[in-house]
Amino acid sequence: MPVTEGFIDVHCHILPGLDDGAPSMEDSLRMVAIARDDGVAGIVATPHILQGLYENSCEAIGLATSELQLSQDACPIYQGAEMRVTRALVDSVDRNSLQLINGKTHLLLELPSRSVPPLDVMEKIVRNLRAAGVIPLIAHPERNLVLRDTPCYMHRLAIHGALFQVTAMSITSDLGNDVRRSVFRMIRYGLVHVVASDAHDPLKRPPVLSRAFHVICGEFGQGKAEELFMENPLKIINGEGIKKWGAATAAPHRKDIRTAETAGDSGHRYEPDRVGAGTDGTACCSGQGY
Repeated sequence: MPVTEGFIDVHCHILPGLDDGAPSMEDSLRMVAIARDDGVAGIVATPHILQGLYENSCEAIGLATSELQLSQDACPIYQGAEMRVTRALVDSVDRNSLQLINGKTHLLLELPSRSVPPLDVMEKIVRNLRAAGVIPLIAHPERNLVLRDTPCYMHRLAIHGALFQVTAMSITSDLGNDVRRSVFRMIRYGLVHVVASDAHDPLKRPPVLSRAFHVICGEFGQGKAEELFMENPLKIINGEGIKKWGAATAAPHRKDIRTAETAGDSGHRYEPDRVGAGTDGTACCSGQGY
């Protein structure tokens, strides 16, 4: 069932029972109906892959995706995953073991919400993925406390070929005005490539994109909105490249480069949910080592 027109949601926790998203097939089908009524023409199912918590294999994700597709004909469902950044990606990349979006070239990567790996580590991960023919798509940077304040960190990763996806509810102020402002700043810097729902259920975090689409139309024009909600997502599910830089109207200040380099201070060890202080006061982490 090819996508011909409408929004394409490349980040949606719609598969039942695999993670903290839809708990049942009934909820999954309700989410499909909500998305279709909102103008969504294709959905990428992206359950979490997180060691020790969500051990979802490509095979399990594929079976659940097929089951949901066979249970409805309102919207095509594409196989994907949201993979937490791990030490393994620093050392080597086995492309065949990664759950790429629609089995093509893009990998949806998740950073923790309150920390980042050292910049040199993250740059190496991006370079390793690109060398293996994989394009990293980093989810919701605006919800990461470090990236929100250090756009140069994102800029450095983009230089190596990373793309970035922001969340629709961040644009509509559902996650707060500070988060919304950070998204607008990232768009002005040319560091946002796609908007997705990151939906988890039919009620509190539904698969709705139209409200955010209209906000972006008002702030940046319809052409930019169509690029972020339709054109680039379609290229992603087709495994096509998209331009690395958006139409930037500003650029991160060079004075932020030192902050970017020390965010996640490389003298410390990285853990998803524990934040310490870097040598210059920037956020960094300790715990599970890189």
